[in-house]
Amino acid sequence: MHAHNLIGDPEFELWKNAPSQPVVTVTWNDSNVSVTGGWEMLGSKFIMNDGSGNVVVNYIDHPKSYVFEFPNNDQMVAVGLFKTGCLPIVSIKCDAQKLTDCTKNFVVRDAEIGLKEGSASGEVEIGSDANVHIRAVDKISCGKGLNLKDKGTLDMRCDKEIELTGCTVSSGGNILVTGEKIILGRGFSVKAGGRLSVNK
Repeated sequence: MHAHNLIGDPEFELWKNAPSQPVVTVTWNDSNVSVTGGWEMLGSKFIMNDGSGNVVVNYIDHPKSYVFEFPNNDQMVAVGLFKTGCLPIVSIKCDAQKLTDCTKNFVVRDAEIGLKEGSASGEVEIGSDANVHIRAVDKISCGKGLNLKDKGTLDMRCDKEIELTGCTVSSGGNILVTGEKIILGRGFSVKAGGRLSVNK
């Protein structure tokens, strides 16, 4: 009863060749994300998603450096850079955040939560009825600055690899990991009253 021709529709984008890797650098800072690149950036959409349904879309129309502030000072946001014909960049990198009484859901290519060895001090604390769900394609890394406690839950699923290094599951904290390869690295600890669930 209804026909719609997608070819020629201005809202429908066709990829004519195999996608390329954009030459763009995305850098997470204390209060913002910076994006730099050349002419390849033109026509890109830069999206920030806080995992709770709030999405900010910015259009890149000039080959320069851009700085995008974290919405509501919330550093735990998924960042996406999309352009027709290019592989998307969809990631989370969070080194400092305290979450309470919230639910966040992310679907990304990769995620990095907490600090890496040798990084400056900072902490990502998930506690007091905060629930964070991350679904990733390539890799999820959790570093020494991550602490789960007080009924805080981090639920991670990855098609490939999840690495837990230096993070802590304190009393009342829950961490659930499901993946093809799970690495429990140096310094990872589950204290009395904390819970770790692997591939269940």
